[in-house]
Amino acid sequence: MTSKIPHMPPCPACCPYSADMSKGAPTLTKDEFIAQVRNVGLRLTSHLDHLDSGDLALADDVATVTRILLGPGAGNNAIIRLCRQNHLEEPTLLVGPSVEIEKGTVFAVGSIPTPDEGATNPEERSLSLNAWLSSMAVISASAARWATTWSQLVADFGNTWGAHLSPTVPDVLVQAKLFGAVGGDLRTYLLRAAAIVAERSLQELLPQVGAALPDTAPRKISNDGMLEGLWVKLVDHAPALSFGFMLFEPKVVEVFRSPLPVLKKVMVVRSRDTDAVDKVDLEMFLEDPT
Repeated sequence: MTSKIPHMPPCPACCPYSADMSKGAPTLTKDEFIAQVRNVGLRLTSHLDHLDSGDLALADDVATVTRILLGPGAGNNAIIRLCRQNHLEEPTLLVGPSVEIEKGTVFAVGSIPTPDEGATNPEERSLSLNAWLSSMAVISASAARWATTWSQLVADFGNTWGAHLSPTVPDVLVQAKLFGAVGGDLRTYLLRAAAIVAERSLQELLPQVGAALPDTAPRKISNDGMLEGLWVKLVDHAPALSFGFMLFEPKVVEVFRSPLPVLKKVMVVRSRDTDAVDKVDLEMFLEDPT
């Protein structure tokens, strides 16, 4: 004889079933909320440490906790909630150029977080955390969602592989995986950049409520350099690339890689080793996709 398992409602968005279960339940006190945010911050730092040591599987865990801290939704957005509950001023961050919507743009990334020191691009600007989350991160002419904000991008990362195992993948994430950025792929670069924004924000805010995280060395957006923005456009039906970057020291590193389906080739941009600190030599070439 088998017992009948009661039907469980579906879990669209982010768990309204869990929200129903919480109706009438006691809410977190302010101190409990601060303690939970600190715990999530400790998890984020641990996951980033493992990711930076080469364990790429930890990117999924980085996505999970970054969504909690920065993503939209009642159970997320923890850093902004921390600020509002405790009357703290929002952190600010330096970001690269915004996405410029121009005729022929097929893919573009903008408002990428940059290091707090050594800013070189006059288009870099300072934004509050909430303003940055609302700014456009990715534009893709062929994606179902043409424009994606940083808040939506963080949610996409967390909902697809972090907190869930989605049967579908947002096409903007698939497309970002095709691009290379400063020695890795663009998707991981953007996720890690958002996670570092969250980590730095907690390092600034938690001491103000008596819950400081352990001291750690400032984490670089990338160990090799920094991508400031990229645009892929069609000019007279041919692809034209535009991007900005900064390398931290002269070395050979792949700066940028872009699929060019029109030409059935891949454009590769690589720095060439040079002793001149103020100059980076580049080589650009086409290769067949592998």
